[in-house]
Amino acid sequence: MGKRKERGRKKQTEEGVVREFCLKFLPATLVVVIGMVWLLAGKSSEAVDRVKAKDVDRVNPILKGVSPNGDSVTDEKGRAIAKALDLQKWMDDIVATTPGAEMVCDDPPIIHFKNFMSEKEANAMIKVGTPGLEASTGTGELKDGKFERTTIQGRTSYNSWCMNGCDKSPIARKIDNRIANVTGFSVQNQEYYQILRYETGQEYQAHSDWIEQQKYQPSGPRMFTFFLYLNEVEEGGGGSTWFPQATTNVTTPADTFSVHSYYDEYNQVAAREAGALSPSAKFKANGFRARPQLGSAIMWPNADLDNVYRQHPKTLHAAEPLQPGHTKWSANAWIHLRDFRTPHATGKTG
Repeated sequence: MGKRKERGRKKQTEEGVVREFCLKFLPATLVVVIGMVWLLAGKSSEAVDRVKAKDVDRVNPILKGVSPNGDSVTDEKGRAIAKALDLQKWMDDIVATTPGAEMVCDDPPIIHFKNFMSEKEANAMIKVGTPGLEASTGTGELKDGKFERTTIQGRTSYNSWCMNGCDKSPIARKIDNRIANVTGFSVQNQEYYQILRYETGQEYQAHSDWIEQQKYQPSGPRMFTFFLYLNEVEEGGGGSTWFPQATTNVTTPADTFSVHSYYDEYNQVAAREAGALSPSAKFKANGFRARPQLGSAIMWPNADLDNVYRQHPKTLHAAEPLQPGHTKWSANAWIHLRDFRTPHATGKTG
């Protein structure tokens, strides 16, 4: 009987020690383990902010060395700036140092950022962009330093510009800083967000984000497009971003990205826009497409990697038509070679 009581007391003591250990140390251990999994999986957009915060505006110090006054717009100067920035390495470094970033296409180089924004952040962007929605337009004639807006065939979406208060909203500033932290281009180099809504049948046929006249303006050309997907469009729902001239050997998930070759009238339109073929010619392209995923983003160059004053030859792209019952929300953030927002405020760029 005494031995049984002794064994009982010993068991209670051991259980107490185990219980005390679990209560004291297990919660902290779980927090560490969960935190590591969370970060390594790229589930938090905040991880980008923490990892990259010290890298803002890596561009201007380089420009001061090679083009201090934003002087002559020549091929020679364009090549010198491209060489100093080393744009292919620049993009490779972004992938290497940014949680959730992956190079998903070779030519043109396209970076995909998984979970760049949280669902809450994406919804906040939609909310601030909704009030000013109007029929989307294209870039018209340059007048008094600003480009006129003009209706163009083949663009049927709605958009708003995140300006006049929207740009000062907490969500716009937060995403501004995150893009700057990732890319190394100052927030001042970014245009204000163009927030887009596509509904059934709406599209934007093949086009380029490059605007030739901008290279002569104080801001310089659009170097990169940073494109944000603010909601999910399931496979088969349309709305994918399609690059008809792209070629790649990168292996990517089939439900998110795809590479395909085909002949159709749409491709011929793309070829004519690029000036590659006559209207009657057939066009075959190894196209690359990215499906809209909530909170993700893609980034591609508009300037040639070897000459910043020349258009990249393969970044023609299109927003594929939305299928019935689907809606797509997205946002453009165009990144310039130099400060865009200061001259824009005084009417010297647009």
